Amino acid sequence: MPIFTGFASGPTGPVQVIHAIELIKQDLLNQFNTMKGERLMDTEYGFIGWDLIFDLKQSGTKEMIESDCRRIVQSDPRVTEQSIEIIEEEHGFTVSIELIFNEFATADTLVLFFDQAALDSQV
Repeated sequence: MPIFTGFASGPTGPVQVIHAIELIKQDLLNQFNTMKGERLMDTEYGFIGWDLIFDLKQSGTKEMIESDCRRIVQSDPRVTEQSIEIIEEEHGFTVSIELIFNEFATADTLVLFFDQAALDSQV
């Protein structure tokens, strides 16, 4: 069983070494917390949900967000998506993704909240 090792740094904390499932989660979070098209030389990297925070009531928006979530999860061979749920909130939405971490035969749920305050901190 391979053990994945990587590095993570918080906005104010020191760089930390992270392993296994925590590294996989951090890799997924990095992509979800990046606006799609924001990364130089890789315009397909990132999540479209940041552009759709205010459009959730429009037809097809939830399906677009779900499809992009699925694209992100499927781009990582270390995980398998079991379910994706998009929940409309007052000023944004929550994405709940149930994942299987393949090498570890472990399930966990990744819950992400996207709202105006988070969008303001992105820009």
